[in-house]
Amino acid sequence: MQKQHIRIQYVITLLGVATLGTSFIAKAADKEETVTIESIPAAAAKAIKDSAAGAKIEKVSKENDEGKTVFEAKITKKEHVEEVSVNADGKIVSEEKVISLGEAPHAVRKAVEEAAASRKVEKLERVKENGNVTFEALITGNSKREEVVFSAEGRVVWREDKTGDKAKD
Repeated sequence: MQKQHIRIQYVITLLGVATLGTSFIAKAADKEETVTIESIPAAAAKAIKDSAAGAKIEKVSKENDEGKTVFEAKITKKEHVEEVSVNADGKIVSEEKVISLGEAPHAVRKAVEEAAASRKVEKLERVKENGNVTFEALITGNSKREEVVFSAEGRVVWREDKTGDKAKD
């Protein structure tokens, strides 16, 4: 009986160590490092500067996106905040632009309003990635934070509960 108890404790300890190790690896993979535009590959810097078109580049970071290194820049253009991600060769990986609900296509605007119901749309982004355009809405209310992704036709593509996870907005 005592040997079985020791084995169970050993298994529980191993599971705990494995869980901690996995979370440390996941954190390392999600690491975002702030860098300067001058410190990144020339092709990536050129693509970011071209995308900014003279607007202010607020921040540049080096990130790991699905195992690939990308450089993301936060750019302020007039009243809009944009983010552009490029690879080391200067190819644009994704572009995100914060827009007002009124700037969204009619089908998207209608779908966002229906999804929000009595809740508030905190942020709406137009995202272009791999030639596809989607719209990401951060909707809050009733003690809940939710990100809802819509196709350009207004269909819900994906939902994520972000309650208690304000840092990842």
